Amino acid sequence: MSPAPHRHSRNRSGGTFAFGPLAHRDIESRAAFLDASVADLTREKQRLSEEAAKEKEALARQVQGTAETRIDEIKKDIGFAIRRVVRDVPDKSTKVSPESAQRIFIRLHEVLYELERRGIRVKAE
Repeated sequence: MSPAPHRHSRNRSGGTFAFGPLAHRDIESRAAFLDASVADLTREKQRLSEEAAKEKEALARQVQGTAETRIDEIKKDIGFAIRRVVRDVPDKSTKVSPESAQRIFIRLHEVLYELERRGIRVKAE
């Protein structure tokens, strides 16, 4: 019995390749391996994308929580500073004398200064 006929193909350098039954099986086997590798890599890419999305979500929640905590601390700090500055401002229903008005005016500027010192722009430039 004679061996299976070989098909020949030219390569880029002008040589020929024999594509017999064994070579064809090798090519099919290699193609199947590459297909499986592509499928594995596609699944891994999907898994990594999902993992990255979950990490991004967790970091966003962490940043949000930290920002909210910090904002609350800043509000409390500013409130304390303003209460300290305006502690002796008379009640709004009190009739104000010129001396009291001067004291209130000074207190107002102390509040503005305290806000500016903390990075809160309140005065027009």
